[in-house]
Amino acid sequence: MKDPDVLQADHITGDKRKELSNYSYWAIDPKKQMEEFKKTRCLCRFCHNVSTRKQFFKPRVNRLDTKKSRREDRVKALKMKFVLQEKLRRGSCALCQKKVTTGTSNCFIFDHGENYKKKKTSVSNYIATNKCGFPKAKLILEREMNLCRLLCSNCDWKATRKELWGHKQKKPWEEEQVTFYNF
Repeated sequence: MKDPDVLQADHITGDKRKELSNYSYWAIDPKKQMEEFKKTRCLCRFCHNVSTRKQFFKPRVNRLDTKKSRREDRVKALKMKFVLQEKLRRGSCALCQKKVTTGTSNCFIFDHGENYKKKKTSVSNYIATNKCGFPKAKLILEREMNLCRLLCSNCDWKATRKELWGHKQKKPWEEEQVTFYNF
């Protein structure tokens, strides 16, 4: 990966104490942050999502096995399957053309982009939190997905940053060039 803007630290050894990006937590002891950093490897957002796929589909823990919870799980599975079918139908990222497969489907995001003001909910949030039946959910998901373009997690991050801040983030050495060498 040649783009440092999409790199993340993926924990591979030991227990994860805290996200490395949680600066307020690590400000107390930067040495501990360095110890935590040694437990990670550097991956792009897409590859990080592939490596953590097991957690993405993991069922909720410490949940009562009731008729209601089983129904919610069944409806959630139907919604996930419906969204997967749409991702596979679209086939690839709208920007970089990276292909969607069943093994990488969690790495692709429906991005509202220019249709942000028409957005009622995010597709992933609706799947995770809404408890309505599948027929109603299908209509809402179709509406939201039709407003969206499909982006891989790398392109989604870059597009989101551009929309939020409207510019490419300067690298530290670029800031240094401007500060010290631009007369």
